[in-house]
Amino acid sequence: IAQGSGLTNMARQLGGSFGLAAIATFVDYRTAFYRAHLAEDISIYNQATQARLGQMTQVLMAKGASMTDATNQAYAALQGVIARNVLQMTYADAFFYIGIFFLCCIPLLLFIRKVKSDGMPAGH
Repeated sequence: IAQGSGLTNMARQLGGSFGLAAIATFVDYRTAFYRAHLAEDISIYNQATQARLGQMTQVLMAKGASMTDATNQAYAALQGVIARNVLQMTYADAFFYIGIFFLCCIPLLLFIRKVKSDGMPAGH
């Protein structure tokens, strides 16, 4: 029984480690994908980006920042918005695919046999 318990625990630990590694790889891949996807529309030559940065710079200058500081803070804020959106989309994908994986595992529960206990200790 002790060896079986140890084997079960080892299998759980290995399964968890492989699962975490797979999810971490997936998150890294999707983060790069979404960052590239969102960043392709953001350019200093894009009029919408220029307008947004101009608005953010004006707000920051109204709060007392110099033009240089306000511009740098506006760029940092825009970077933060991009990072937040990238992570939101990445983790939404990760949870979606984890959910699909578990839904696919539900039919496997039908193959688990119930063990009948006759009240006798093991080995008798």
